[in-house]
Amino acid sequence: MIVDDRFIAAGRSRLPSRFGWSAVLVLALACTGCEANQSDDGKDDKGSGGMFGFFRGSKPSRTTTEIAAEVGAVLVAASSFPSHAVLPPTGEFGSCRKLAIDGVPPAAKLLDEQIRGQTAKAYRVDGVTGQPPLVLANIRGANPRIDMWELGDGDRFAVQRPLLLEAAQPNWVGFLMGDLACLPQRRLLLSVSYTEPEPREALYIYDIAGETFTKLGRVAPDPRYLHHFFEVQPIAADSAITLYFSDVRRLGPERYVNQYNHLRLHSPRFPQGLALLKLGLDDGNIERWAIVDETLWLDTVDARDTRQPKRFKWSLDLAEVL
Repeated sequence: MIVDDRFIAAGRSRLPSRFGWSAVLVLALACTGCEANQSDDGKDDKGSGGMFGFFRGSKPSRTTTEIAAEVGAVLVAASSFPSHAVLPPTGEFGSCRKLAIDGVPPAAKLLDEQIRGQTAKAYRVDGVTGQPPLVLANIRGANPRIDMWELGDGDRFAVQRPLLLEAAQPNWVGFLMGDLACLPQRRLLLSVSYTEPEPREALYIYDIAGETFTKLGRVAPDPRYLHHFFEVQPIAADSAITLYFSDVRRLGPERYVNQYNHLRLHSPRFPQGLALLKLGLDDGNIERWAIVDETLWLDTVDARDTRQPKRFKWSLDLAEVL
């Protein structure tokens, strides 16, 4: 299974070069209450400022790569990245489909397409064993929020589920969902932008059966793509790996890097996820990654020096955890 960023990029929105990152971020700060589009120990790492942290402009400090003790292996420098592309397997852990919502539940309609200025983002979750279909939807207004409902016959909004992301939520000015994805073991992963009072972004795991949220931590976008906070890639019918990003730093005009990239394993053995790898910038930001015969392969770059970017190839044996 190879995840090649060149192919992922085709499905993402790049920023027009004439517009520039700075202008986009100024607009984003001015639109804190608008539709939203941080580390894996659950702590609120003040060094992760999400896309709003780009203005911090501090020089990235030295970084340390961390590997889960359960892995029982170390990163090994490799001479090349696997050349044969293996199609990833299809995960059998539910369907998360992006929709639009018109109105406020229960008196609302789900639509396949957004209507500019009228609808908000919503996700429908189907096919989770033992659970009814769910809808998570952004609700606009003076205090924007996320609502979660179970669907009944005829796709009506039947039962509203409580949605408490974390204890500090009642103190937020507002919060909105960015993206959502299905995970193994009847869980969901969602990125949330919130204001307390500064704008922030974080990742949460939702246990559908237990009806509880767990905060992974503050996150930041991949600086190459606006509002791109994570990727979920199935590696087996009941397992997946999530890639996400933290600690974005500004190097210069329209030049940003992540201090850390994170890979997290979700499987029957690790239903809440195992923080496989926290990759420091000194070992590069991930451009491509692959799982081949229980080995993780990474193609990374440290682009702080534009004249001589440092490129790395790494392998990590995951046989003990897969």
